[in-house]
Amino acid sequence: MSIQEHESRQTPAPARYNLLIDGPLAAALREVGQPFELLRNIFATAFRGPRGFAGDIADYSVYIIRKALVPGLLVNFGYSLLAITFSSGILGFLGAANRVGEPYYIFTIRPIIPILTGVTIAGILGTSITAEIGARKIRGELDAMRVMGQDPIRELVIPRVAATTIMSAGICVFILYFNIAVGAVAGSWLVDTTIGSYIDATTANVVVPEIWSLVFKTALIGLFVGVVSASKGMNAAAGSEGLGRAVNQAVVVCVVSVTVIHTIFDAFVQVAFPSLAVNR
Repeated sequence: MSIQEHESRQTPAPARYNLLIDGPLAAALREVGQPFELLRNIFATAFRGPRGFAGDIADYSVYIIRKALVPGLLVNFGYSLLAITFSSGILGFLGAANRVGEPYYIFTIRPIIPILTGVTIAGILGTSITAEIGARKIRGELDAMRVMGQDPIRELVIPRVAATTIMSAGICVFILYFNIAVGAVAGSWLVDTTIGSYIDATTANVVVPEIWSLVFKTALIGLFVGVVSASKGMNAAAGSEGLGRAVNQAVVVCVVSVTVIHTIFDAFVQVAFPSLAVNR
């Protein structure tokens, strides 16, 4: 056997580049599939043993109220003043100041509260969940928990995702009443109208399906933020750079997805309840 034949047999053939395994398409599919896989594991773990994490959910709910309630109120307060000033200026000029509650409700309570609440939850809680779980993963605490027989999904992920889902809806309801109160006080001060006229114009456009849809939509946004943030933390790369990248990715994905979820959910609600599109 010649030297050339011997070298050709000893030298391995170069590995072929597979777009479905090593390419950007595979990376994108993994990024999309990781939150869904985590969501499946969350439901499977919760249904197998639906006990033992109620106290952690309550503790993290208190943490959410302390961290996210005031920023959510401040963000919505600024937009509420802008909307009530705009509505009062136009309707006061037209001589219909007693109808100021209607456009304020349409501009603020219907489309903006879920979006601003979701962005606040994503910016405050999403970063906190990703940073905490990601830091534990980098330090090897998740592997240590598995060695000791503890499930990180049960101990760390489920309480945070459940509390984020529940408290997102709760904070949204609180902000809803807060915005109505801000509109009543500011509207009666800006134009020659009464709080009673404002409340009549506002409540005439409020229907029960819309309130429930607002609550469920915000809860869905909170669930998405919790799952995506936890998934990014559990799959964070090693080192401080990998953790920072995971936090940035979680915030960007959650903030962009808030508007997408809001739009799609509203489209289904409008189809199911056509009366919501009618101003009264």
